Amino acid sequence: MLKYLISDMIDACAYLPAGIFGMAMSYFIIYALNKTEDSKFIDWDIFHKALLVGYICVVAMLTLVSREGGSRTRVDLNLFATWGINARNNAYVVENVLMFIPLGYIVPRIFAQCRRWFLIILIGAASSCFIESMQNMTGRGFFQTDDIVTNTMGMFIGYLCFLIIFRKFSQK
Repeated sequence: MLKYLISDMIDACAYLPAGIFGMAMSYFIIYALNKTEDSKFIDWDIFHKALLVGYICVVAMLTLVSREGGSRTRVDLNLFATWGINARNNAYVVENVLMFIPLGYIVPRIFAQCRRWFLIILIGAASSCFIESMQNMTGRGFFQTDDIVTNTMGMFIGYLCFLIIFRKFSQK
């Protein structure tokens, strides 16, 4: 399974330039729109907003653009149908969790009103349902309930990371 995870992570790095470009462009646009006389060039609030844009670019490339349209049309509503079949499928499950961890950190960092666990779960599930629906409509990915569960789990793990970091730095 580790072999597949490493290989897939290396393949995913091909989409980082698009994410970095989206992040840089959004940073400079947001910075320019909010610039004041006492603005610092590195503004962490703007950085996290730009990071969200970059993240969305990479996820869109991974989940929609990287696959040929019409190549995948199956719908799988069986919960936990992916795990345990083989090492390749187990790697997919782990990758789905990993893919949403950054979102679970970034969303509550940017939006203070989203710092409740149930909102994070709702946002994770809704985001995953959107991706799964888009994949199904375009034929660029299977619609799987496993993906929704694992993406949401990843979002919650990212949220826990946010809470740990937020509490550590807000106590100073």
